[in-house]
Amino acid sequence: MNIAFISYEFPPETGGGGIGTYLELAIKKFNEAGHLAVVFCGTGKTEVKEEHKNVIRIPSSSWSEFDQNVVEVFRHYHQQYKFNVIEGTDFQGCGLSVKKSFPQIPLIVRLHTPLYLVDKISYQPLPLMAKIRFILGSLRRFKIPKFSSPPVKNNYKEEFDIIAAADRISSPSISIYEKLKTVGFSVANKTDIIPLPFDVNPQLRSIKSRTTLEKKISVVYLGRLEKRKGVIDLADAIPHVLKQYPNVIFTFVGAPSTSPKNEILMDEYLQEKLINFKKNVRFIGKVPHSDIIDFLQMGDIFVFPSHYESFGIACCEAMAAGKAIIGSNEGGLAEILNFGECGLLIAPKQPHQISAKINTLIKNDELRLSLGNRARKRLTLMYNCEQILKMQLENYESAINSVKNER
Repeated sequence: MNIAFISYEFPPETGGGGIGTYLELAIKKFNEAGHLAVVFCGTGKTEVKEEHKNVIRIPSSSWSEFDQNVVEVFRHYHQQYKFNVIEGTDFQGCGLSVKKSFPQIPLIVRLHTPLYLVDKISYQPLPLMAKIRFILGSLRRFKIPKFSSPPVKNNYKEEFDIIAAADRISSPSISIYEKLKTVGFSVANKTDIIPLPFDVNPQLRSIKSRTTLEKKISVVYLGRLEKRKGVIDLADAIPHVLKQYPNVIFTFVGAPSTSPKNEILMDEYLQEKLINFKKNVRFIGKVPHSDIIDFLQMGDIFVFPSHYESFGIACCEAMAAGKAIIGSNEGGLAEILNFGECGLLIAPKQPHQISAKINTLIKNDELRLSLGNRARKRLTLMYNCEQILKMQLENYESAINSVKNER
C-alpha cells in the first residue's frame, strides 16, 4: 500500500511533539513492512526539499500555509507513486486541501487533539473580582478593557471540515473520540479506536527501579512545559512534598511554552515561582529523544498531570521503563494506565492530590514497585507496535472500500 502522511510537524526541523513522534515511527515501520509511506511536512527553507525518498519538506512557516502549499507538491509525487490513501490530522485540519483537490483518494484523519479542543480546555473566564480589577487597571491607563473570549467554532472551520471530509477516523483513545463527539465534531459511525504505535526500546526493558528510596529521590516530568500539561499544578505541589521529604529532586524535561506572564516563557515563570526551592528543582529544556532514556533511568516517580491528553507517548515510555506513574484521570492517560491499575490517578488542576500521591509513592516501596511492574506488562501486551500498525492498515482498507462503495 502507498500511504501519504500530511503534517506540517515532523522532526527534527518542524517539531517532534506527539504528531511528529507518531509519524516518525509510522513511516519507519510501514516502510520496513514493505509498504511505501511518505510524509509531506514543513521546512523553513525556500525550496521543496526531498530529505530522502520518504520525507518531502515543503516551504512554509505555519500549519495553515503548509496546508495550502502542499497540494501542488503532492500532485507531483502522486503522479509517480499513485497513493492509495492520505492520512491527515485533526490539528488545524492538516490535509484538508489535499482531500479537496483529490477527492477520489480516501482520507483517514488521525486524531491527536484539535486546536479547538486545546483552546476550549485552556480557556478560563476571569472571576468577578478579577474582572473588576482588570477593568479598573485598564481605565487608569486610559484603555478600553478587552476580555479574552471563549473559542468560537467558526474560527476552527478547517478542523471541523476535515473531520467531516474523512472517509475513516483513527482515534488513539475512547476519551478523545467521546470528547470530540460532545463538542460537535462528526466522528460518529466512521471511527476506529487504534492506539498510537509505540516501539519499545530494548534499553527501556533493562531499566530497573530502586527497591528502596533513600538519598535524592527523583520525581520527573517529561513533556512540553505548558499550562495545559499541568506543570503549574505540579509546581504548586512541590512545596507540600518538600515539607515532608526535603531530599526530593524535581526534574522538568521539555521545551518551554508561553506562561501566564506574556513576557517570559514557562520555565522562567516556574523558576520564579519556586525560587525558594531552587536547590530541589531542575529545568533541563528540550533534549533529543535518544537522551530521554537517561531520565527514565534516573527517575523514581513520573508525573503527568495534564488537564487533558488524547494519549500520552511520554507516559508509555515511563511504563516501558517499569516506573511508578502519577497521571491525570482525564483523557487518554487514564485509559493507558487502565484507570488506576497501573498508576495513581489525580484530578486535573489539583496540586494537593499531586503532592499526596507523590508522598504515598515515596513512603510505600511495595506499591511503587508493583505499579511499575504492572505498567510495564500492560505496555508490552496492549501497545504492541506491529499489532497496532496491522489495525491501522485495516482502517486504511475500510476507507478504501468506503470510497469504492460511494462510486
